[in-house]
Amino acid sequence: MRFDATFDEIKNAYRKTAVQYHPDKNLGDKQSEEKFKALSEAYTVLSNPDQRRIYDQTEGICSDLNYSTSNRKTTEHSSTDLNDIFNDILKPNKSKAQTNEYTNSHKNRQQKTYPTNNANIKTRGTSGNDINTEVAISFDQSILGTEKNIKLKRNETCKTCDGTGISEDSIQSICPRCMGKGQNSQSQSKIKSDPICNRCNGKGTLIHQPCGNCHGVGAIRKERTLKVKIPPMTDDGSLLRLANKGHAGENRGNPGNLFVKVLVEKHPVLERDGYDLKCRIPIGFATAALGGKIEVPTLTGHAKFEIPSGTQPNKTFRINNLGIKKSKDEQGDLAVTIEIHVPTKLSKKQQKLLKEYKKAEPEYEFNGQN
Repeated sequence: MRFDATFDEIKNAYRKTAVQYHPDKNLGDKQSEEKFKALSEAYTVLSNPDQRRIYDQTEGICSDLNYSTSNRKTTEHSSTDLNDIFNDILKPNKSKAQTNEYTNSHKNRQQKTYPTNNANIKTRGTSGNDINTEVAISFDQSILGTEKNIKLKRNETCKTCDGTGISEDSIQSICPRCMGKGQNSQSQSKIKSDPICNRCNGKGTLIHQPCGNCHGVGAIRKERTLKVKIPPMTDDGSLLRLANKGHAGENRGNPGNLFVKVLVEKHPVLERDGYDLKCRIPIGFATAALGGKIEVPTLTGHAKFEIPSGTQPNKTFRINNLGIKKSKDEQGDLAVTIEIHVPTKLSKKQQKLLKEYKKAEPEYEFNGQN
């Protein structure tokens, strides 16, 4: 019979099979007599809408079974013990211990006088998804380190059901199709690349009444502000991983991770090269020719530096201990590259002075070499 067989289909199948195994047609055949009794018990259950609903919820271990009655035991019909009825007709391809474990579990679930301990059934949880976000920090913060608050929305474990996805009064049962494994056997799975059990969606259990707060997922959406510690010497584009700070898993699955991409804002002048700093400073051609004091930027402000006379364009000076601190007694350097600035507009006084200088300026001849 199909799992979704109608009442008329069940009735017709019962009549046809009952005639085949009826004692009047099989005089003295004890095996046929036992099968006839089992068929009658099964029909009693499936013809009752309430008992059929219970059977549909548990699927009665009908998947992947062999037809055999060699180990049948005569029992009285009980509306709360469907597995004994169907085990009378169908013997599963499982060990006896596994079958008894499943049957006993089913009995406990159906006896309303004893509440079901859902905690004893291991639900196959699904790991939560990762969260990816970005945070911007200043150039100084990337060197010295800082803390940033990040706002995000994530799925968190439902407090009502403690992440199980099950209502307090609900029955949770082991999935009879995959026997709690969450995966179909090779014989059950038509597509080998997709062995996930389609009855329980890989969870291994069936929930008959999901939690009203999370609707059976085990997690709800929350907006949170998390404090992220950014270590010193963080490069632009660095990816920080915060373990278990992502979305909560379904059905008590492990939470995902939070990945934070760090975006470092550019400094107006300074660049970082390991523990050293570097910059390009423009000066006038008079200062380059005569020499003089200039100001150079540092992480804490500015510092004075003496330019020697005759400084050429793109000349780089290395100033010790003005870079990034490596340790208590060690610090990087500051590399200053000089750019000669040529004015595009001159005052009358500047023009007069330059004309006087030009009269005394030596002439340079091109010798064919750069």
